[in-house]
Amino acid sequence: LSNPEYTLWEVHENGDERCLAPNEKPLLVQLNWHKDDREGRFLLRAHHNTTSVKGIACGLNGNQKRFSKKRRKRTEKEASKKQQEPKLRASEELYKALPPTTFTRTISNPEIVMKKRREKKIAAKLKDLGQGGSLKIYGYELEPSRPYVTLLVSVRDTARKILEEVLEKYGVNRNVEEFVLVEVTFQSTLCV
Repeated sequence: LSNPEYTLWEVHENGDERCLAPNEKPLLVQLNWHKDDREGRFLLRAHHNTTSVKGIACGLNGNQKRFSKKRRKRTEKEASKKQQEPKLRASEELYKALPPTTFTRTISNPEIVMKKRREKKIAAKLKDLGQGGSLKIYGYELEPSRPYVTLLVSVRDTARKILEEVLEKYGVNRNVEEFVLVEVTFQSTLCV
């Protein structure tokens, strides 16, 4: 018998996993997850080079020859099952097997995390749009407490589509045909 060796692994819900070096500090690793806006768990894995207790017990048994044929057939069956079923990675199994706990890591600065999420969402939408940008639509008459809404629009968007999005953002369930978009420009006058 030998003492099994263990390693600590960092696993994430998307399937990423990484073995921590012996000198790494798990708490610091966990605290740095917020930089990538990630959640994760730690998994303790035993190395497979140790002798199993079950194998030793079978070897000590006097009826080893009688069980060897059964054992061989069983291992062949297990091997064929393993080839047929897709292998699940340990990180996926960890997230499926363990229910979410009430103890979770809290994000130290949620405002910054939410800002990063919004920026990522906007960047992804702008990438999908191609050419375009943000457009402020003032609708004080629709909702006085919300003087304007900001939309991400493409240069190919029609006025109708923009009006539909504006009405949706304001929560107004009225016909788009009742509204128009108006461009208002102000000339600045210089006093001399």
